[in-house]
Amino acid sequence: MATKSKIFISYSHDDSAGSTGRLHDSLEQQFGEEIIFQDVDNIQPGENFRNVIDKSIKDCEIFLVIIGKIWASQKDDSGQPKILNNDNYVRIEIETAFKYNKKIIPVIVDGSKMPSQDELPNSISKLIDIHASILRHSNWKSDVTNFCNQIKKIFEEIEKKKNTKSLSNNESKKAFNTIGKVVSYNFISIRRYIGYLAISFPVLLIMSAFLGGNDSAFQNSISSYYNTKARDVYVSFFVAYACLIFFYRGYDRKDNIIGNIGGFIALGIALVHYVPLMIKLEIMKTIETLFYSFFFLIQASFPLLLFRKVDVTQSISKAKFRRNRIYLACGVIVLSSITLIPIVIIFETPNLDNYNPIFTIETIAFIAFGVSWLIKGQVLLSDNKSLI
Repeated sequence: MATKSKIFISYSHDDSAGSTGRLHDSLEQQFGEEIIFQDVDNIQPGENFRNVIDKSIKDCEIFLVIIGKIWASQKDDSGQPKILNNDNYVRIEIETAFKYNKKIIPVIVDGSKMPSQDELPNSISKLIDIHASILRHSNWKSDVTNFCNQIKKIFEEIEKKKNTKSLSNNESKKAFNTIGKVVSYNFISIRRYIGYLAISFPVLLIMSAFLGGNDSAFQNSISSYYNTKARDVYVSFFVAYACLIFFYRGYDRKDNIIGNIGGFIALGIALVHYVPLMIKLEIMKTIETLFYSFFFLIQASFPLLLFRKVDVTQSISKAKFRRNRIYLACGVIVLSSITLIPIVIIFETPNLDNYNPIFTIETIAFIAFGVSWLIKGQVLLSDNKSLI
């Protein structure tokens, strides 16, 4: 296989083989044999010529075009200039160098001069616009020394650009990592807000009703507080929850879909009381009950299905194992509340009503899913890994 070279030498054997050989030797002394590609030396028997040439030009950094006296004028058997043939290897090499946007340097040898635009095919006619280096036989040593110094400067510029690009990429990676950590931290904050909001919600309802002068600070159910002085707290909670859950993003699309559904349901609970009076009464209560049922189902799905996910490629920490057990318990409590509330309604008794059983069950459910969000927000049972 051809080695990866930094300097590719393109020339015509019939035109400038002698001068190209001398230049190759001089470059080899200055830069080492391994970085110079010259087809005669680098293509091994049995290798595909076009594939090796294409790869070598793609990998190189400087492309030299050696131009002698008959470079553009030498003809094939039909009398047409070889450089105009589509399959001429010199033409193919130059076209490939332009394709890969390489640093192209025409090198004039043997007292020749740059060909005119009319002598070149359109695909490589841009070559005449590139400043050429001239190597004279009469002043070969001095010209080659100056030429090698120019090559060194080009290598230094290329290396400098690479280092700058590498540094820029590293800085970009650091910036993206920092942004990622900040975003992750913001999502953790949202989890905490949801947790604190859920746990404090029943307490805030009781306090608002009491301070508002209601006959009873303890209502039969959470939804009953809409008809008290705690109405604003009731509506504000579900609107705030919806906003937080809409902004929240989980680990995959499923988390986001379930969160968005929960947000729309929360808005439905907050706005259902604003429907026209003509369809309130039993229909409104039915709609509200459905919203509540789905709301608790969504809240149960987070600790039961989403928060308990683990990376199968890594070992589970003791803290994660404990968290998953609590997530399971929180999810079961929330699901149980959905089952218990209809049972309490069916077997309603005056003695039981004195203890506000529905409100109590709902409060326990809110506390349970609030605790699960606080654990997910690393307030409880954290692995003690700082994000920022």
